Amino acid sequence: MKDRLVQASEDLDTALETVRALCEPVKAPRNTRDFIHYVCSESGVEPTDVDERSEKEALCLTLYQAVAKLLRAYANLANGIEQAGYSAENAEKIKQEVSYYEKVRDEVKLASGDLLEMKRFEPAMRRG
Repeated sequence: MKDRLVQASEDLDTALETVRALCEPVKAPRNTRDFIHYVCSESGVEPTDVDERSEKEALCLTLYQAVAKLLRAYANLANGIEQAGYSAENAEKIKQEVSYYEKVRDEVKLASGDLLEMKRFEPAMRRG
């Protein structure tokens, strides 16, 4: 049991550091618009330069994968986070940070067109 908690703790710390490092270049105040500008492009408009587009696509994919890994690592440890040695205060900060990066990922997916907001289509689908 202890080995699992140690490994899960290491995985969480690594995943969190990866996402933090990936998001480091985003300009303050680091709101949704700032992330979209950094990851997608100027004002969320798709770049016309092929190199810039492929670079932005790679950055988006890296962000999605890093946040997915963070979510899995957090889920693996969430129920035993205090047993793994995190204080209650630190555990709450991590929970909030994980939630923040999940929202960032979802907003970037929406802005980049990688995620459809199905709520917009539900009324029409019900009538159809």
